[in-house]
Amino acid sequence: MKDSDVKNKILIIAVILTFGCVVMVVLSSSKVSKTQEELIIERYTRMTAEEKLSQTQTKLNSLEAEMAKKQNQIENVQVLLEKAKVSASELQNQMDKLSQANQQLEEALKSATPELSQTPETPPVGGP
Repeated sequence: MKDSDVKNKILIIAVILTFGCVVMVVLSSSKVSKTQEELIIERYTRMTAEEKLSQTQTKLNSLEAEMAKKQNQIENVQVLLEKAKVSASELQNQMDKLSQANQQLEEALKSATPELSQTPETPPVGGP
């Protein structure tokens, strides 16, 4: 009987160890599955983030190019504005000079008008 008691105890220990191993395998499998799901989610999140980053970078490059183009247009407008200011200044100077010349001519005309009125009128040629 001793032999059968030992065999029974060994069998019970083997069954308990087997059951323990099965439980450990099931728990490990569950943890592996959960870890794989988390890995898949992390990969998807990373892939989505990289795609958004790429789109954002493309948009940023586009906006930078547009900004450079607009900056160039602004510089061209500023150059034209400077030219217009210079032209306006030159026109103002010319207008001032013409105004002075006109004033001088008017003064000369006023001073010449009394002289003309003082000279005797000559009859037209071929007249009575």
